[in-house]
Amino acid sequence: MPATLIQHAYQKTKSLSFVRTRSMDGTFKELGRFPAEAGCTLVVSIRFKPDDRTQTLSGLQIYDLCDSQGAVVEKKQLQVAFHLIHRTRFEKLAHATGFRVVRLYGDYER
Repeated sequence: MPATLIQHAYQKTKSLSFVRTRSMDGTFKELGRFPAEAGCTLVVSIRFKPDDRTQTLSGLQIYDLCDSQGAVVEKKQLQVAFHLIHRTRFEKLAHATGFRVVRLYGDYER
């Protein structure tokens, strides 16, 4: 599977607000389907589970390249883990390091 195909799908899904902690329950969720070469389709899915104690989110990003009949011809999985920084913590960190918060867009729950 070409890396450029994954990058293209990532750019498309990145603009979607999909990190909602209440919907991240360890089940698979499809983010989107994207046309690929030779009539194939790239299906992007995720499975994330939050850890409230550590405020982290970890799981998998799954990239399935499917042929025109829908059969998976190639599969890539990417382990992902990141820290969820909530608004008040972000603002405190920004101010503590000399930054001024100009604008904030959404949160993990909307």
